[in-house]
Amino acid sequence: MLSPLLGIAGVNSLLFAAYGTSKRIISPFPDLSLKQIAAAGAMAGAANAILASPGKPSRVFFRPVSDRFNTSGNVQSQNARTIRSSY
Repeated sequence: MLSPLLGIAGVNSLLFAAYGTSKRIISPFPDLSLKQIAAAGAMAGAANAILASPGKPSRVFFRPVSDRFNTSGNVQSQNARTIRSSY
């Protein structure tokens, strides 16, 4: 239960830090236009996407080999049949 909370806290802190840094890069003055705020948000989102995305490829890589190289193309129904047949 603690692991997802720490992960979300880390991602949110990264996003807010990137947003604050992006706002300072765009303009040293605190009053920003709507376009500048949108640009800062886009920069923060890009930084978040780059730094927080490596989790998905690693989950795909560490899936069981039978799921990755299944030729039937319907892994979920095959797994459901396997689970049902075990009962």
